[in-house]
Order: sequence, then structure tokens, then C-alpha cells
Amino acid sequence: MRAALRFGLVVLAGFLGGSFCGSVVLGLELIGVDHVSQVDISDALQIGVVFGGGFGVVAFPICYYLFLRDVPLWLSLAVTIPSTIIVASLGTPLLEQIGVLGQEWFFVVILGPGFLGLVLSSIALNKFATRVN
Repeated sequence: MRAALRFGLVVLAGFLGGSFCGSVVLGLELIGVDHVSQVDISDALQIGVVFGGGFGVVAFPICYYLFLRDVPLWLSLAVTIPSTIIVASLGTPLLEQIGVLGQEWFFVVILGPGFLGLVLSSIALNKFATRVN
């Protein structure tokens, strides 16, 4: 029962963290765009919640149980959320600049850098964080 509760908390944390990261990254993408309306911002935030939350439900539990099992959940969120936002905010425009943009590459451009930030921060936290049992 305790393992099921912990897994549920990890999945919920993945959804909330992924939703937040997706909304922030897409919101930051709109900063440099001319003629952005309130509707565009609202749509971007909703898309960020849907795709970021859905991706977080899958990606965060995988990274958590592979790399962060002995790290407190709050610490793993405190490290992975900012690093996911930073890497995704830098990586998405970079991928757009080098021409990896199109309908078939949408998920790679949007979700790829965020996943890279999540994995890199999980590995780093695994190496340097204090363990709890």
C-alpha cells in the first residue's frame, strides 16, 4: 500500500511539474513574438499544461525510479523543474534555428529539450544528492 501511495505521488508530481514546465516554456516562447493576444497566451498555457503534464506523467516517474529513488521527492522536484525549464527554453529555439521544425518534428522540438533537462538533472542529482532511506 505504501509503494502504491508513493507511486501515485510521483505520478501526480510528474503531472504538476510537467504542466508547470510546459506552460512556462511555451509562455517564454511567446515573449519575442510580435502581436501576441491574450487568447494566444491562454492557448499556449493550455497546450503547455496538456502536453507537459502528459509527458511529465510518463517521463518523471521513469527518471525518478531510475535515478532518484533515494532522493526526497521535494528535492528532486526542486532540481528537475528549473533545469527542465532552462534546457527546454534554450534548446527549443536552438532546434528551430537549425531547421528541425515541422509538423513531423513537433514533439522532438518541444519535448526533446525538456526531456534532456529532466534526464541530465536526474543523473546529476543522483550523483551529488544526499540519500534518504
